[in-house]
Amino acid sequence: MKFRRVIKEDLQLTYSWANDPSVRQNSYNSEKISLDEHKNWLFDKINDPDTLFLIGEENNESIGQLRFERFDNHAIIGITVAPSQRGKGYGAKILKEGLKEYSKLWKVPVHAFIKKDNIASIKAFEKAGFVFKEELNYRGHPSKLYVWK
Repeated sequence: MKFRRVIKEDLQLTYSWANDPSVRQNSYNSEKISLDEHKNWLFDKINDPDTLFLIGEENNESIGQLRFERFDNHAIIGITVAPSQRGKGYGAKILKEGLKEYSKLWKVPVHAFIKKDNIASIKAFEKAGFVFKEELNYRGHPSKLYVWK
């Protein structure tokens, strides 16, 4: 698997992934996203020096995206596996390989906030080496916090 930074030309791809029903269900904002909203958000993230936004590719096919947003003493991670690639073990693989890219830039721990009922994500993060820290209410939802150091 190789990674590349997300670019403006990825707008339609990332937009389609963002509005996938499963992604919306597992996101902390479950509302459908308009193209204009997504465009503004995407371009902000691409230009933000505290965001590392990557697309994972295998055999010249986009498998998923991984985003790290850095704060003072930690980063928050977000992942999306392409709908056509789900159920193939790519979640943990994207995380493991993406963390190698992350580690080249930043050394602060990575926090993953996962809705309590998102079992597939919990399994992927655990398989990738994240450690459960606590249950909490995050953005109004029962959640679990996992940490990678």
